[in-house]
Amino acid sequence: MFYLLCLLVSSWISSTSALAFDVSSKSLGFYGLGTMGEHMAGHLHKLAEEGGGKVRVASRDTEKARRWADARGAIHCDSFDELSKECDVVCMCLSTTDVVEEVLRKCDFLKAGQLLIDCTSGEPERMKVLGEKLSSQGVKLVDSPVSGGPAGAEAGTLTSMLGGSVSDVADAMKVVDAWSGKSVRCGDIGSGDAVKAINNVLNTAHVLLAAEASLVLQKYGVDASIALDVINSSSGRSLQTERLPATVLSRSFDFGFALALMRKDVVIADQLVQKFAPTHTLIPEVKRLIIDAEKKVGGDADYTEVARLLEERVGEELC
Repeated sequence: MFYLLCLLVSSWISSTSALAFDVSSKSLGFYGLGTMGEHMAGHLHKLAEEGGGKVRVASRDTEKARRWADARGAIHCDSFDELSKECDVVCMCLSTTDVVEEVLRKCDFLKAGQLLIDCTSGEPERMKVLGEKLSSQGVKLVDSPVSGGPAGAEAGTLTSMLGGSVSDVADAMKVVDAWSGKSVRCGDIGSGDAVKAINNVLNTAHVLLAAEASLVLQKYGVDASIALDVINSSSGRSLQTERLPATVLSRSFDFGFALALMRKDVVIADQLVQKFAPTHTLIPEVKRLIIDAEKKVGGDADYTEVARLLEERVGEELC
């Protein structure tokens, strides 16, 4: 009898929680239609349509937002103010925390009970401060950066790393699952951004290691593609050794993520290392190398072009 009672109580709590945030009854908005955002907004539009509604979109490039909305039968808004005024849930995917703060600072229409989901790869410490400020206004903020690149955004298979209160993240997951293959609460607000920054410094380090190792073997006389074929069936393999033939050896450098954005994330990771790991050794070196690479090839270059820096120093091009 006691076991049955527990099951009934658990079921009641679950149903009450589900009713507390019914995403199908919410007006949904998306701000920022860049390389990632345009695809994520598309999945959000499908979610809105399932509830009988339409997503509202806006962007600093107002004409792009208008074209995007017209092509999909969505609703275009001229500004973030207009978007936030009309929506219960507002998702953002912007380039930096500076841009996020600028957009929010100019907004007069955030309202109590509103859920703000920031998918920007941002700065965790500043996200905490922003969360406290918005909380005092009754606005719920969740950081939810993503990993998986443009292909993952288009396919709806991104990994979403969420930071916020248990209840706020539970609500946010009902939204971000629209573009995610995996969604995980990493901890309190800012923790999603922290995990994303560390993920991206690891990503960059793996590219640099894979390129340097391939250059060494090529200089020794081993064909780089043969070497990578062996490594990718051995214990030294990684996602980046698997990608290197298509992105670097092919000379396409076309993963789809700007070097400046990756450098930004690496710098954020380095700030965390400087604060929490005083015996740091490797991550500051990754930061130094990616900054040098950006000076060489420019911030608009694909981040896989960090390999060009090593090629220049070795005096040989991978092929």
